[in-house]
Amino acid sequence: MRKIIYLGIFLGIIAAFSTIIMAATNQVTSPIINERLQALFGEGVITSFPTHTHFDVIDVYDVPYTHQILVVYEDDEFLGFVYSQAVIGFASTIQYLVGIDSEGYFTSFFVVFQGESPGFGEQLFGDEWISRIVYNRGSDRIDTLTGVTVSTAPIVRALEVAYRDHIERIENIH
Repeated sequence: MRKIIYLGIFLGIIAAFSTIIMAATNQVTSPIINERLQALFGEGVITSFPTHTHFDVIDVYDVPYTHQILVVYEDDEFLGFVYSQAVIGFASTIQYLVGIDSEGYFTSFFVVFQGESPGFGEQLFGDEWISRIVYNRGSDRIDTLTGVTVSTAPIVRALEVAYRDHIERIENIH
């Protein structure tokens, strides 16, 4: 009986020590990760809207796939939105930014993180796939890539959700 009590106390000490180490690691790495994400958001905004002067961040958690929406301006003129989205691909979560201008055209597709296998990842984020998205109107059909449908299908669904959200927000602006 005493052995069980000692083992319980020992496991409790190990769990407490592990929790302290994880909390300290999070405290050190969290600002670095947030700084890198903000830099990537900046790159995504520049890619989508090179003439922008500023943007505001709107946190959104009730829109499927979307984590944040950036509203982009050039001086006082509304240029469009940049959506930070994440989907589950074949091998990993794929996080990306996609810009949609005031006319409803996709202006960029900028990958923040992906862990797909090299062969699929090269197809998925190569020029051919990105050209199916960029410069197309959000209402146009975007085809999935043969051979990487498991990863492209959720991206296409997420882009459709972003476009519908964009339409609703445009109506509220005008």
